[in-house]
Amino acid sequence: QSALDSPDRVANWASLSEAVLQARCRHRFSVTSAAVGSGVGQRRLEVLEVERRIPGSSEWKTPFLPTDGELTWRWVDSRGRRHPHLALGLSSKQASRSAEPPCRLDSLFRSTSEWRVEVGPATDERGWLYGLAWNASSWERAPGLFDQLRRRKWTRTFT
Repeated sequence: QSALDSPDRVANWASLSEAVLQARCRHRFSVTSAAVGSGVGQRRLEVLEVERRIPGSSEWKTPFLPTDGELTWRWVDSRGRRHPHLALGLSSKQASRSAEPPCRLDSLFRSTSEWRVEVGPATDERGWLYGLAWNASSWERAPGLFDQLRRRKWTRTFT
């Protein structure tokens, strides 16, 4: 668009670069404004829980393969990386044993809700989505024959 607006028909890459940088910063921390109540001063923390199917069974557990990378933390962000708000000093083994996201925001924030799993028409009754790999193009509400991972979204609001 900047090339069309310019009399020389030259793009202004600085504005694009700044927009991309701002989008990355917003995405990286996985803290978004919540439309809860008035929404003023409230934040919603989103955390993804991920599990891997145990080969040859119908059981699931925290990802354990060497190729799973940061998924072995069990609690990850939308890119499949260790969630940036996991409690300090927590090992991946400790995090993987937690039944709820072991995430904390700094002391300026107070929680206004408990952790809850987001369940909807695209998920199964417990909020899970199933896929072949983390970067799969589609995630389904029921596990298929080749699906090896499952994930679900947990949220909590803060003021």
